[in-house]
Amino acid sequence: MEINEVAEALRSGWITTGPRTKELERRLAEYCHTSKVVCLNSATAAEELTMSTVWKAYENRSGADIVDRPKALGDLRGVSYIYPIFYRFGLIEVPEKVRVKMQKGQSHA
Repeated sequence: MEINEVAEALRSGWITTGPRTKELERRLAEYCHTSKVVCLNSATAAEELTMSTVWKAYENRSGADIVDRPKALGDLRGVSYIYPIFYRFGLIEVPEKVRVKMQKGQSHA
């Protein structure tokens, strides 16, 4: 029963990211068929993690004229989402074939 789970968590002394969180992460990763899940204690923490990833990718730009693939920005979670955003904001250049593919994916209102 959920009430018992809450009471057990409160009695343990761990309110946010203790051993029960690690177990939840393990179970979620298994359920989602992925190797890693990270549970955070707030939306603010999630936003900070996202921004640190974006900043790291930005720092990893190699100075090359063209960034040929997302992983060139670093082995970062979500880098495949960051890659087209960087291109659209003019922060990187991409190969012509990638540019065409991105343009096909855009919706026109």
